[in-house]
Amino acid sequence: MVKSRNLSKKITARLTISLSPYLKDLVKRYVKEKRQEYPDEEMYSSISRFISNIIEIGLEISDHYDSLEKLKKIPGKQILDFYDDISFRAVIDTYEENVEKSKYDLHDSDQIIALFLKFKDYLLKDADKLSDELMEKRAGEFNKYFVDNKVAKDFDIIIKGNRYLLDFSGTYPNIHFLYTKGIIGIFSVLGLKLIDAIIGRDYSKMEFEKTWLFRSSELQKKERKRLYQENMAKVINYNSIVNDKAHHLWIRLSDYENTVITFRNKSEGIKTVEEISQEIIRFSKYGYKRDILRLFEKLNWIKVTESLTKEIPFQFSISEQYHQMEREITLEILNSHGKIYQEDNTFYFK
Repeated sequence: MVKSRNLSKKITARLTISLSPYLKDLVKRYVKEKRQEYPDEEMYSSISRFISNIIEIGLEISDHYDSLEKLKKIPGKQILDFYDDISFRAVIDTYEENVEKSKYDLHDSDQIIALFLKFKDYLLKDADKLSDELMEKRAGEFNKYFVDNKVAKDFDIIIKGNRYLLDFSGTYPNIHFLYTKGIIGIFSVLGLKLIDAIIGRDYSKMEFEKTWLFRSSELQKKERKRLYQENMAKVINYNSIVNDKAHHLWIRLSDYENTVITFRNKSEGIKTVEEISQEIIRFSKYGYKRDILRLFEKLNWIKVTESLTKEIPFQFSISEQYHQMEREITLEILNSHGKIYQEDNTFYFK
């Protein structure tokens, strides 16, 4: 940027510029409206002062960009304010790694629908209802925000009759998938049905179709939630999960009470469980024996009964007929770290 020492020391200097009649009228009306809205703001006290301020601000901003063309891609204040209320800044590499574990998590439906309804309110703003023109305008705003925040390389919507074709490319695979889910969620709440989708590591191509909800100005929360679940099921399903990394399937299976984690043989099972138990003993703060029992409970081998006594009761939730090895591993590990006695079907660990 031009250094201040090279500028004239005069308070003001005359500079003649040529404007089109349209732009001249636009500036005059803008300054007049803003002067009425902010009468104490010096920037709007005259047209010359306003233009001077705009040129100075423009020069300062251009220092951060290698071309003036990129200034057009700066996201507007309204969308920045909107995201400030619902988001936070994070270190990309850390965020990219952490969101991978929750890749196929749908989260709580009611809570996420409430969030997506905020996007709907933002899209509408002062408009009475959604329209193709409004969606194209807002898409441009989101494109600027996504690109500026490195969420995406490009975000484009093409409208063909009753269908919306969306191309969305990203840089970071897991963040890209997270935002793809978010876009599907937002479009669901808007009343758009997902017809087809191709989702790659850094590229998503999706086709949506308008439903009656798109034209409805009513909340219709139940119907929008149902459409959200239907749309997400086309992306987050067991076919997608089994074709991804194994831990995604393990995470999903852990939600089932009848799922049991086991080992190929007893000796390897004892070795693995003992390694975990030693770390529990090392870091436990409120009684390692109860925490070791929680380990077996998380494997879905036992069910611990809450008790304030030193003797902690538990019962096996797996049958002796089909899970003899798991029961033997449990009793051997517990006996090595305390004492066990049994009364009917209940065991006590102390």
